[in-house]
Amino acid sequence: MLRRCSYLRCMFDALLRFANFRIFFITRALSLIGEFAQRLAAGWLAYELTDSGLILGITVVSRQIAIGVLSPVAGVWIDRLNRRKVIFVTQSLFMLQAFALAIATYTGHISVEGLIALELFAGIVSGLDMPLRHTFLYDLITDKRYLTNGIALQSSMFNTCKIIGPAFAGFMIPFIGEAGCFFFNGVTFVFCLAGLWMMKLPPIVSEGPSKVKFLGEFVEGLRYAWQTPRLRASLLLASGMAFFCFSYGLYLPIYTGDYLNKGTEILGLLTTGIAAGAILGALLLARHRNKHTLINWVIAGCVLYGVSNFLFASWVNFFFAMVCMLLLGLCEVWVFATTKTIVQSTADPAFTGRISSIYVALFMIPFTLGAFLKGWMIDQFGLMPTLVINGIGCLGVLGVYVIVNRSEFYYLRNEKKLRRTG
Repeated sequence: MLRRCSYLRCMFDALLRFANFRIFFITRALSLIGEFAQRLAAGWLAYELTDSGLILGITVVSRQIAIGVLSPVAGVWIDRLNRRKVIFVTQSLFMLQAFALAIATYTGHISVEGLIALELFAGIVSGLDMPLRHTFLYDLITDKRYLTNGIALQSSMFNTCKIIGPAFAGFMIPFIGEAGCFFFNGVTFVFCLAGLWMMKLPPIVSEGPSKVKFLGEFVEGLRYAWQTPRLRASLLLASGMAFFCFSYGLYLPIYTGDYLNKGTEILGLLTTGIAAGAILGALLLARHRNKHTLINWVIAGCVLYGVSNFLFASWVNFFFAMVCMLLLGLCEVWVFATTKTIVQSTADPAFTGRISSIYVALFMIPFTLGAFLKGWMIDQFGLMPTLVINGIGCLGVLGVYVIVNRSEFYYLRNEKKLRRTG
C-alpha cells in the first residue's frame, strides 16, 4: 500500500524518493533547454542560408526520419548492453555534433548540405538515444508504483524546456548568433555526462536472450509486442494518434497569418498555450498511481483531443484558440505519457529496450507521414476541413483502441464490481 501524502509531495514523489532520477531530471532539463535552443537556431540558419521553406522542412524532417527508421533496430542493442554506458556515448556524440556545428557556423564554413548532414547525424544518434532514455527511466525508478509519476514529471519538464529553449535562442541570437546557441547546447552535455558519472546504479544483468542472433531478437521483440494484448493496443493507439495529432508547426503559422492576420508574437503566444496545457496535464497525471485505471486518462485524452480539433475549426478568435491550445496540450500529455507508462510498466524487463524502441518508431514514422499528408490536404481542401478530418481520425483511433483492448475494459468493470461487493 502507498501511504497518503500531501498534494505537492505526491506530485513530486519520484523526484523526492529516487536520487538517481533526481540527478537525471535536473541534467536532462538543462540539456533540453540547449537542444530546443539549437533546433530553433538551426532552423533559422537553414532559412538564412537558402531562403527556402522546403529546405527548412528537409532540415527538420531529416532528424525525425532517422529516428523513426533506426529506433526499432536500436532496441536490440539496448537490451544487450549496459544502458548507462550507452547513454554516456550518445550524450558525448550529441556534444560533439553541437560543437562541430558551432565551429563551422562561427568560422563561416557552414553550408546547407553540412547543416542537413549534421542534423541527420543527430537523428541517427537519437534513434538509439530516445528509446534508450525511455528504458533508462525503468532503471532509475526502482519502485514501479512511481513510474507514472516519473513519466509525468518528465513530460512536464520537457514541455517547460520547450518554452524556455526557443525563447532563450530567440533572445540570444541577436547577441551571440546561431553559433553561440550551438556552443551553449554543447556545454549542457558536459553536465549530463557529469550526472551520469555521479549516479550509483546496481549492476544490471541482462535477462534477454543472449544466444539468439540479432535479427532473431528483433523479430522476437515484435512478436512479444503483438502477442501481448495490452502492449499491442497501446502501441496501435500511440501510432494512430501520432498520425492524426495536431501538427502545431504546420497549422498554427497558417491559422495565425491567414485567419487571425497576426504576426509572430501571436504565434508565440499560441505555442506557449500548448506548452502550458501540456505542463498542466502532466502535473495532474503525476498524482495518479493505479496503472490499471490509466486507461481512463487515455479515453478522456482522445475524446477531448478530437473535440478540440472540431472547436478550433469552428470559430476564428484568438482567445478561443488559446483555450483550444491549452486543451490540446493537456490531452497530448494524457494520451502519449499515459500510453508510454502502460507500455513501460507492462513490458517484461528482458524486452524493455525493444518495446521502447518500437514505441518511438511507431510514433515518429506516422507523425512524419501525417505531417506530409496534412500539408497536402491543406493545399487541396483548406485548413478548417483538414482540422475536422483530424478530429474524426482521433475519435476513430479511439474506437479501434476500445475494440482491440476490450479485455482491459472487462477487467476494469469486474474490478469495480468487486469493490462494490467487497
